[in-house]
Amino acid sequence: MYAGNGAGFGLMPLLFAQGFIQGVGSKNVYSSATQDCSNKFAVAQAMYGFPMTQSLPDYEHTDCLILIGANPVVSKFSFRGVASVAAKLKVASARGARIVSVNPRRTEAARQAGEQVVIRPDTDVFFLPAFARELILSGGVDHERVNRYMRGFQAFAASKRD
Repeated sequence: MYAGNGAGFGLMPLLFAQGFIQGVGSKNVYSSATQDCSNKFAVAQAMYGFPMTQSLPDYEHTDCLILIGANPVVSKFSFRGVASVAAKLKVASARGARIVSVNPRRTEAARQAGEQVVIRPDTDVFFLPAFARELILSGGVDHERVNRYMRGFQAFAASKRD
């Protein structure tokens, strides 16, 4: 059985799922957490010291929102559901925020607001280091903020300059 995003945050879906699994005699249960959310918990643990601290975009104040491999109009930002994502994207864009969707396909989020950068499937492993390199080389890094909140940035930056 596979349970989607919303099922993990309600009691009734879990109760019905347990009955269903017992009824069909299976022990195989998967969810969005087992497929694509474990990384979010690991990053939250490393960044905030607690895996359940999950950040969300600050639509009202952001000047630039880059969605890499994400489609929040459909996913509602995964397990932390955000209501009316399409409306929030439109309002932010109308306010002047730049919204960029980086994805192999034109997503619902890209159709709502902003621009689309199409990359080949499975090339994010190349896109992300190249993007970091460009930010570093073009002076797009707030070094005061980096020094205050990050460890190991200098070694990371040095690896991107070569």
